[in-house]
Amino acid sequence: MVEVQYPQIEGYEFLSILGEGGMGRVYRALRKSDGRQVAVKVIHPSFYEGEYEDCLERFRREIEVSKNLSHPSIVLVLDGGWGKADNNPFIVMELLEGLSCSRKLV
Repeated sequence: MVEVQYPQIEGYEFLSILGEGGMGRVYRALRKSDGRQVAVKVIHPSFYEGEYEDCLERFRREIEVSKNLSHPSIVLVLDGGWGKADNNPFIVMELLEGLSCSRKLV
């Protein structure tokens, strides 16, 4: 069995991989401050290769704007930032149980 290398993000304990796509990977994690399970999307470096600074600035804005949105059809963004060990951007979102979006759209 291959051991999964989870990102190192302070305040979160990674439990499993939920999915993967062109932008990055989404993990199930435990937020240590309150024991809440959350979804953490970690952006893969190849996604912003060659446009690092521009991409990070857009990402920063997306986190700030998303934290202020509240709608039943939008997943709540709880936090975001950059991992200490690999410096990859991440977004922490509420964890929604059930079918994945791709399964629901089929």
